[in-house]
Amino acid sequence: MGKIATVTPREEFIVQMNGAYNIVFDEIETAAEVAANTYVEALGGITAKAAEAGEFVRVMVRGNPTTVNAQRVDLGSDAESAKTALAAKGIIVVNE
Repeated sequence: MGKIATVTPREEFIVQMNGAYNIVFDEIETAAEVAANTYVEALGGITAKAAEAGEFVRVMVRGNPTTVNAQRVDLGSDAESAKTALAAKGIIVVNE
């Protein structure tokens, strides 16, 4: 059987350990436009891609624990609150 398509993961903000990661993303409908790789408080996590209002987007809302690269994630204007909220969900921000 031939290869139909190759999918490139959009989660370049995740810091991989030992070359692999297993993280569950939730698919959440957005109420407003969201950017990729952005912590959105209303969604409770980090978006995996950009989406328009009313579209569904994959959002990392929990870790196991998981580390994310601070230089590739937009934590918003209140980065400390975002880091605290993410840490409570097992998502640790590193590489500041």
